Amino acid sequence: QRTLALSLGIGLPVTVTYGVVMLTQPTTPAWLSALDTTLGSAALGLTYAAGLLLLLQSPSWQRRLKLLSFVGRASLSNYLLQSI
Repeated sequence: QRTLALSLGIGLPVTVTYGVVMLTQPTTPAWLSALDTTLGSAALGLTYAAGLLLLLQSPSWQRRLKLLSFVGRASLSNYLLQSI
């Protein structure tokens, strides 16, 4: 839960700031673009992973998310067969 809160607290403000600057300014500073690409994206990715792990701890969500396991297996099989 701490990881989810911390990564969301970092990633969301960085990404929203970048989006607002992109929409309101004719040019975006390079440092802000780099900050969003490195820190913002990584933090939001960690947020998604932490959120999914928290959902998987709940029995009711385990049943719901189990439906996605078939899609994941098919994608992995397809990836492996194309790699050979």
